[in-house]
Formats: sequence, structure tokens, C-alpha cells
Amino acid sequence: MNEQKKPTSKKVAIVGRGTASLLTAGILASKGHQVVIFHSPDKKALTIGESTTPTIAQVLRENMGLHVGELIRKGIVSPKLGVNFIGWGEVNEQFIHSFAASTESPSPYSFHIENELFNPYIHDHLKEYFNVTYVEKNVESHHIDGLTTILVTDDGDNYYFDFVVFCTGWCDDAEYIEPTMYTVDSAILYQSELTSNSLEDTIYTQHLATPDGWQFGLPFPNKKITKHGYLYNRSLSSKEEIIKTLNLSEGDYNHIEWKPRHSKRLLQSPSVAYNGNRLFFYEPLQALSLHYYALFARNIAEYLDNPTLEHMYTINKFYIDTIWEYQVSLAMHYAFGSKYQTEFWQFMHKQALNIISNIPLADGEVFSDFIKGDIFLGTHHSRIGAFSWRDLTYLLGGLMGQNIPNKERLFE
Repeated sequence: MNEQKKPTSKKVAIVGRGTASLLTAGILASKGHQVVIFHSPDKKALTIGESTTPTIAQVLRENMGLHVGELIRKGIVSPKLGVNFIGWGEVNEQFIHSFAASTESPSPYSFHIENELFNPYIHDHLKEYFNVTYVEKNVESHHIDGLTTILVTDDGDNYYFDFVVFCTGWCDDAEYIEPTMYTVDSAILYQSELTSNSLEDTIYTQHLATPDGWQFGLPFPNKKITKHGYLYNRSLSSKEEIIKTLNLSEGDYNHIEWKPRHSKRLLQSPSVAYNGNRLFFYEPLQALSLHYYALFARNIAEYLDNPTLEHMYTINKFYIDTIWEYQVSLAMHYAFGSKYQTEFWQFMHKQALNIISNIPLADGEVFSDFIKGDIFLGTHHSRIGAFSWRDLTYLLGGLMGQNIPNKERLFE
């Protein structure tokens, strides 16, 4: 009987130290790889909030030995049980998308992050328990010599690795593809006082439809604040008009812009991968970007267990298929419109129809059919993005203005 070959530990560099970096580092280090993180000592991250899905809590628990309850108790994160949609869909003014436990994500719990607290805490944990090391230098370039990737830092030093994951911002435009579902590409970030103690305002991410797009709200009850991001498409709305409407003064907000796009591949070569914004970013709806960064970090770890060309092509195909499913998920969120009949929402509706142009949309039929297929096939990876069919029944029901509490209702 042939014994299964044990994966060989690799010396892996991760460039960047944002949230995607720490998730990738935690997953790879937990698999026995020697991880070194390169980062600029001078670069400061935006002090914005981030939201997560239960998959991120699962990574912390299973790969790093950290439990969300303990992080909440220490004030590192705030709890999240789902998303409160306000003004989205055909009928409802408000509905809750609560996370459902599934085989893929056995816990329905998630959390909100303040980067300036969470990221240093996790990096300290990685240093202490997983021997992750840090190099405070900018990586200027890299080149590949056989099976070795050589990083060149700004002081001219060379560092040699078996594998490198770039988790920094975008690079060459030629490597990227614009999404079919192009939604928001700008945000005005600000915070407000949290004065309510209601469950909707303290343990759910808020997704508020607006005339220009939508606004997220991340509650941090310990600090009695909510961090907001007013998201819009800059070709359809004016930054100045939005700031005036929000009644914000200079210094009260940050403004960011991005170009929604994705890399052509996850594994760029047998010894280089992308993750985080270097890999893709569309928008922050449902915290799906961070969810996928964790998923793709797992794919990278799987590849390192079996670094063959065939496996590389298989993983890259999975990546492209997943990016398309993500766009289908965005289409479902926008297909049913909102309380506003503005240029933005009309534009989103047309794009959603374009995504599913070859399948009849009547009354959300295409989406319910996808969910039925997932139930019949017993799949946990839905064709509508990241969520299980249990999550999707509630989400689709809310968007359609119907109550769909269980799978039996789907087959009536």
C-alpha cells in the first residue's frame, strides 16, 4: 500500500500586512509553512471599519485558535449576526438577512472590525504562536529563478522564497478585467454617535439604500459609534453634492475611489499568487470581498500541498468561476431595485438583467431555481456567491418582499 506523501513545508513571503495578509498568513502558517511578512514601516492604513462573514470567524478559530467571543470580550471586535437591509427590494422597507449555520460555516456568528485594533492584535498572535516574522521594508520588484522567487527591497537587499503572495494594492492595469456587474466605485467614510441600543442598530451591519447607491453602517457599541461608508458611482453622482447632503465638514470624512476589477488568475505562476485588493475588489456589499480573500487563501494552501501545473490550472479555473458567481450574487442584490427610482438604481437593474440575460428573471425565478438546485445537489458552495441555500432563502425572500422561512416554501 502506497503511503500518502506528506506536504513539504515552504518558505513563503507575504507582501502587505492588511486584513487579507493576516488571513493568508494565518492559514499558511497553520499548515506548517514558514511565513515572512514584508510591509512598509511608514504606510498607515485607513482607520475604517470592516465587516465579516462567518467564514472569517471560522478561519480565526480553526487556523489560529482564536474565538470570536473572547475577541468581543476584550473589545477587539464587535458582534455581528447578519445584515439589516433598509430600502432594498420590491416591497419591504426593511428586512434582516441573518446568517444561517451550515456545514461549510458551522457557526452563524461574525463580527465587525476596527483595523487599528484588530490587525495589530492578530499580527502579534501570529508572531507569538506561529513564528511569523516581519520585515519592515518596501518590496520594489521581484523575479523568478527556476523554482525560487527573489524579492528585491528598496535598500537593494535580495530575499529568496519558495513562494510569494502579494496582498498589496493593484499593479499593472493590463493584468485586470473589469466586472460585468459594475456597481459602486467611490465612498465617503465618516462616523456618527451610536445612540440606539436596539438589536438592529448594535449587532447587525446596516445596508441602507440611498438615491446614489447605498450606505453601510458598522456598529461598535463599546465606543458608542457607528462607522459609515456612503457608496456611489462617480460617473452618476457628484462627491460635492453627496457631502453637502450628508452635512459633513472638511475633516469629518475621508474620500476614497477605486476601479472595480479582478486579476486574470489567482496563481500568477507556480511560485507567485495574489490576494486581497491585489487580486480583486468590486465593492463591500455583504463583506463578500473579505470572505473570498479567506477562501482564496485556502486555495493557495491547497496548491502548496500539491504544487503541480495541473493543480494550478484547476485552482485558477475555480477562481474565475467563483468571481463569476460573485457577480451573480451582486446581480441578485440589485435586480429587485430599491425604494428609489433614480439613475443609479435603473442602471444597476439593467446590469443585473445583463448578467442573467439568457435565463428568465420573472419574479426572481432564476435565483430560486439556483437555490433549489443547491438543495437537490446537496452543495454547500452556491451558484449565487458565498452563502448557503439557507442564507439565500431569507435574502431572496426579503428582496422579493416575501417570507421564505424554509426550503419547503421554495417548492410550493
